[in-house]
Amino acid sequence: MAVAVIGFRRANQTTGRQITAVVTQSGFLHKSSGPLGMPGRLHCARDVNRVPSGPGGHPVQESVMLLRRLHETQQHTYTRVLIAPAAVRLADGVDEASTAEVIEAFTGAAPSGPRPLEEAISAFYRAIGQPVRPAPATARAWQSPIPGTSRSNQYLRVLTQGSPVTARHHGTGYTITPDAVRLHYREPTPLDRAQVLDLYAALTAWLRLNPDEK
Repeated sequence: MAVAVIGFRRANQTTGRQITAVVTQSGFLHKSSGPLGMPGRLHCARDVNRVPSGPGGHPVQESVMLLRRLHETQQHTYTRVLIAPAAVRLADGVDEASTAEVIEAFTGAAPSGPRPLEEAISAFYRAIGQPVRPAPATARAWQSPIPGTSRSNQYLRVLTQGSPVTARHHGTGYTITPDAVRLHYREPTPLDRAQVLDLYAALTAWLRLNPDEK
């Protein structure tokens, strides 16, 4: 049976190296890195079926989140696109757990031409019958007039990747997601200066991600 995958390949012309990352429909995340034009060093496959997912979640979504994060962090080092993000079906018989087989099959099947990562992720989710989630609000996040700090910039990157920012202090704390700010209250708990600054940075990041569009 043909396996649906999503992946990309990028290169650094200065160092002469490349990186490839592929997620399969069962949640395996495969990576390889090495000299341009060479097979590269294969990294151990990550099987997120063995990692607990959130309530109602699907294990492949965690690997896609990691793929998104890898694409974001590595595009500044590997600036040349060799294979743009693409969702494809591999030839019959490819072993999802084999990094070498999956990456070789993906590079042979991936189409040419530029594609946004979120477009490829949506196509991948449709191919495996998973709900297509709205793209992270990265673009509008930087349009907010609210000034940021280095800490709020860090939290903003976390939120745009779809991950929460959380803190707990003696049972009292908060959980901040891209869509909401939730406070957890058990008993009055004073915050020290560092905790106040951390909360301020997290709230600033959320406000920048969700600017007032009225």
